Amino acid sequence: MRHDFLLEVLLEEMPAPEIPGIMREFAAKFEQLLADHRLEAESVEGFATSRRFGLLVKGLEAEQKAVEAEVVGPPWKVAFADGAPAPALLGFLKREGLEGFPPEQVYRIENERGEYAALKRQVPARSATAILTEALPGLLQAVRARKPMAWGDGAGPYIRPLHGLVARLDGADLPLTFLGLAAGAASRSHRHHGNAPVPVGAPADYPALLQGHHVLVLPGARRLKILEEAAGLAASVNGKFDPHDPLLDEWVYLAEHPIVVMGRFADRFLQLPEEILVSALRGHQKAVPLRGMDGKLLPRFLAVIDKPPCDAGGIAKGIEWVVEARLTDASFFVTHDRAVKLSERVHQLQQLSYHPRLGNFLQKTGRIMELAEYLAHQTGRKEEIPELLRAAKLMKADLASATVAEFPTLQGKIGGLLAAGEDLSREACEAIYDHYLPEGSDGPYPRNPMGILLALADKMEAIASLFAIEELPTGSSDPYALRRQGNGMMEILIEKGQDLDLDLAATKALQLLSGILPVDQERSLAALRQFFRERLTFVLQRRGVPEDTVRAVLEVRACNPYDAFLRAQAIRQYREEGEFINFSLAFKRIRNMIKEAQTHEIDTALLSEAEEHALYEAFIQAKGAFLAAFTERNYADALKAMAALSGPLESFFGNVLVLTDNARIKNNRLALLQAIYREFLKVAQFSHLVVEKAQYR
Repeated sequence: MRHDFLLEVLLEEMPAPEIPGIMREFAAKFEQLLADHRLEAESVEGFATSRRFGLLVKGLEAEQKAVEAEVVGPPWKVAFADGAPAPALLGFLKREGLEGFPPEQVYRIENERGEYAALKRQVPARSATAILTEALPGLLQAVRARKPMAWGDGAGPYIRPLHGLVARLDGADLPLTFLGLAAGAASRSHRHHGNAPVPVGAPADYPALLQGHHVLVLPGARRLKILEEAAGLAASVNGKFDPHDPLLDEWVYLAEHPIVVMGRFADRFLQLPEEILVSALRGHQKAVPLRGMDGKLLPRFLAVIDKPPCDAGGIAKGIEWVVEARLTDASFFVTHDRAVKLSERVHQLQQLSYHPRLGNFLQKTGRIMELAEYLAHQTGRKEEIPELLRAAKLMKADLASATVAEFPTLQGKIGGLLAAGEDLSREACEAIYDHYLPEGSDGPYPRNPMGILLALADKMEAIASLFAIEELPTGSSDPYALRRQGNGMMEILIEKGQDLDLDLAATKALQLLSGILPVDQERSLAALRQFFRERLTFVLQRRGVPEDTVRAVLEVRACNPYDAFLRAQAIRQYREEGEFINFSLAFKRIRNMIKEAQTHEIDTALLSEAEEHALYEAFIQAKGAFLAAFTERNYADALKAMAALSGPLESFFGNVLVLTDNARIKNNRLALLQAIYREFLKVAQFSHLVVEKAQYR
């Protein structure tokens, strides 16, 4: 027998950006609960709105599956005396409620502690009602919010203050209590449509029932309504919007019964930089700008409300008033900031503290300038240094502008726009604009080489400085977003093919701090190496590189992310080749044979067997081809060159006794294997590569 189950948790309005995570987390925890208690369901669907979340479960089993479990008792040597149950065993059976259990069904098992008595017992099945009543309060309590609240007489903390619970198993209420609130049989209608009790019947009827009371509980239904209404309004003014705009995802959780409205603003505001206009609409009003068919902004926007349709016109007009005020302020700030050159704001950075121990932003700018110059030398872009230094000097100056004070998310971008008033090249202005990029795993990236250098210098300075004063990310805490900046560095270096030694760059960044605080160079550099390795591991795996390949390439050399990526790509490609299995096995065999041996040099006069001569000659020939390809970082061809040794190695191992009693010959054969191993090791530690059993011939 199977049941349908509904759980609804009614709360105060939750923060829209957090709701999808709350919904997914709770559904995943519920599915794990079912698995842990041997219950199955045909489907588990999470739902959430701005003020409720829960589950719709179809085909939930009425009770657990009965199972037979093994129970381990006392040590075997004390379980029986002269073939009869001893007191130790009888006491164990009594404690387990198994008095009268047939002694002949007790058997012996062996584990890490020794030999023990064991028996099989039936675990009785429990009903879904009993399991859910017992487990759901803990499951609900485990759902987290970034800033939970307490209320009333100390109730909570929880996501938001709790207003109601509905728990229905088919047509019956589940006797559930959570945070002092007992589950009832009534939900609530939309807050602006009476907030009246809505008796709930069968769980399957719940979505349609709530829709009749102006609540679309399923996110998919709200999204569809939003997209349809937004498309209609945009078409009415020959406009368009991005249906994949992340703000639409937030709209879905801002309302229980969303209504899309369109507003407009004065044409004169189209003269504002697009970044500022869009930021004012999106950041403050959660409004989506409309564009014409030519891609240019229209003096129109879309917004979502959660009020009755009769109020839509007045609300839209109110949003327009607020937008007008915001854009008027923005226009004033831009005019004010354009009246002062960006270069004249640099000295104001002295008044902006970066960190109590790391000085102000003017000092930080000085460190970035020196680091950018160093990186230009390291990456072969010395000819760009004069313009690069001018851009680096100005890249933080927008922090002293009124526009950034009003629109802090536009740091860097405002600087790039204001830099157009300086005697700077277009590339330098773009570099300032882009220096915070990438902001996520999918880019975008700085548009030109100067922007790449500024972005790398900015991120390296921030990471190295904060590591030097031990402001490290720990667990889920990363207040300075160092992981994101570290990921950004790795992404830039890999995506843009930048050949940079992070050890050298980090050492330079730490040296630049010597004027303001004592730095333990060795300890800080060790911590930075580990951090960069973790970030590079994360980025490579996100790019689809298998975990064992990442370990293999980084154990050999992890300080150059782009080089590590090229080696990983070559290994991924080579693993598709049929000879990979022989190559991998040969490498592991060599490693196992030489790992305890002292280092020796090859003496060709001691090569006595034909297989030895063949392997040595094949190695010398392969080494030349390998080094030629390796020098050019053509790692795929380098691997193929060394893979040519697979056949001679197999013949060598099959016909030559390496560990012979003659010490000189043994050491010479080990020297030959050591020489081959050293060449292999220039690419990766191949012993980390996992060879699936199915690959063996």
